[in-house]
Amino acid sequence: MAPTLAVNRDLSAGSPDNAPAKGRASVYSEAQSRRINDALPLPSVLKGAFKIVEGPASSAAGNPGLMHLFIALIDLVLVLIVIGFKLLVIRFKYGFEEHEIAKLFPGLYGQPSVSVVPDPSAASSGQKLKIGVVLSGGQAPGGHNVISGLFDYLQERAKGSTFYGFKVGPAGIMKFKYVELNTEYIHPYRNQILGGFDMICSGRDKIETPEQFKQAEETTNKLDLDGLVVIGGDDSNTNAFLLAENFRSKNLKTRVIGCPKTIDGDLKCKEVPTSFGFDTACKVSFRYFPLSKNLKTRVIGCPKTIDGDLKCKEVPTSFGFDTACKVSFRYFPL
Repeated sequence: MAPTLAVNRDLSAGSPDNAPAKGRASVYSEAQSRRINDALPLPSVLKGAFKIVEGPASSAAGNPGLMHLFIALIDLVLVLIVIGFKLLVIRFKYGFEEHEIAKLFPGLYGQPSVSVVPDPSAASSGQKLKIGVVLSGGQAPGGHNVISGLFDYLQERAKGSTFYGFKVGPAGIMKFKYVELNTEYIHPYRNQILGGFDMICSGRDKIETPEQFKQAEETTNKLDLDGLVVIGGDDSNTNAFLLAENFRSKNLKTRVIGCPKTIDGDLKCKEVPTSFGFDTACKVSFRYFPLSKNLKTRVIGCPKTIDGDLKCKEVPTSFGFDTACKVSFRYFPL
């Protein structure tokens, strides 16, 4: 099969704001060429008409019912061993944390949980939407397909909508750097799992100061955004929650949605048992590691850190940390 040429995008910080991205040719492998035209997998509920059904109020403590049951069990154990004081501490800590979180997010805390259920009678509203998407934090396989899925949904269910990608992470929101995502732009990245974040690139900036919140407000107002999707890990979703609370307090129409992304497996709940990135890492590990005994190639890890937290009896220190210590002792006394 002849290699396929694809157009990648130049999203360097020095490129003109919102100018058409420069194309640079890259060659697809046979596997990449085969994947690019594969249909994106969808949950069955999203393949047809559906509706949103509200449920019980959400809670920062996860499932309140289970938490109360857990506390009741602790009650019983502590009573049996006659340590009432610890019981009071546990109760106070649980109630205090929940109360403090509610105070931090008065506009969003306790919103009803929602479920997506099939409904053949549900009809598309036909409303044209303006949606923005931003990649935040480290890369994870699958980021491109999240963007592709958002685009496909808008094309099918909200025809005539506009889809913006903010460049190089949250900084793109603050600095008003974006690109309009269309079929020609997105297609070369479909199902290309390696990297997963180079379509619009990512960044680790945070929107947290009053000035930064104001910049985000100005961007959403200029683009008249109906929604903003933040694709990121635990820090990024916390930042998305802060941004959503700020928008709610200012009565902005922009809805902020967090999409969990991490290869660490530390962002999950009852509704989201795993995240993309971690899911791929697990599947790749289980698929290829058992084959390693039949391969001549062996993978060897080389410890590298400047934090000094990667050591054992056989490896008392690592390069990086070793150099940092020597430089410190040599120059700091001067």
